[in-house]
Order: sequence, then C-alpha cells, then structure tokens
Amino acid sequence: MNTAPTATRLASHVSIDTADLARSAAFYRALFGVEPVLEKPDYVRFWPAELGLVLALNACPPRAAGTGALQHLGILFPDAAALRTARERLAKAGFTSSGTEHTVCCYAELYQFWATDPSGVRWELFLAHAEVVEPAPTPSACCAPSCCS
Repeated sequence: MNTAPTATRLASHVSIDTADLARSAAFYRALFGVEPVLEKPDYVRFWPAELGLVLALNACPPRAAGTGALQHLGILFPDAAALRTARERLAKAGFTSSGTEHTVCCYAELYQFWATDPSGVRWELFLAHAEVVEPAPTPSACCAPSCCS
C-alpha cells in the first residue's frame, strides 16, 4: 500500500458507492496504474498524485443503475502513449474500453475512449488535439444529452 501524497495544491475528490468493492478496486488499479493509498474491508482510497484526484470507493448494497446528474468522469492524458498504456492496463485486468483515435466532440478534436467501472460509472479517457470552434458538419451525439450511452 502506498503512502498518500501530501496535498500541496487543490485536489478533486470523487466518492463512488459500489456493490463489488474488490472488482471496483481492480478497475481503478488498472485505470490509474497505481495501488490504493488506503484499503479497508469496506473502503478503498486512491490518490494518484499526477491526477490531482482523491477517489474513494465505498462498499454498499446495489443501487438502481445510473449516476444521477453525473454524466461521466474523465481523464485528460498528456500524450497518446499514456492513454494507450491506461487502456492496456484495463484490458489486462479484464475491463473493456471502446472509442476512436479521431473524433470531433464537444468542440474539440480528440482521441476518445470510454470505460465503465463495475458500479456503472462511465469514464472518458481522452487526448485533446485541437479546439474546434464550429461543431462538426454532422451533428454529433457527443454533445447531446444522450452522449456516452
């Protein structure tokens, strides 16, 4: 188990309830490429310093599908190699991801892939190439409320 990094700047925090704590922890080990900084029978905390994110997983009974108002979470990768490495870790741990290496979505040109954790939380794994001022000639489902489904 790692030692939690010292907070020297603001960090984001996300807390996710999960009915399968072990499987969820495996997903985030693969996604982030790090071990949890704290692991208890009912709770797991990840704090990958380079992401500026504190992620808590809470063991709880199954809930109805969906994440409420939260559409998805995302990680902007610094380069294609880091994105590819994260996808490979997920695949090696038995988790799928899908997407494309070129799309125009939400006014950006990017590599965009999606992975879903065992609790149904969708993660966008992306690398932005360029800002796009005008939307694509064909309306993209990406920016619509039905995006990410």
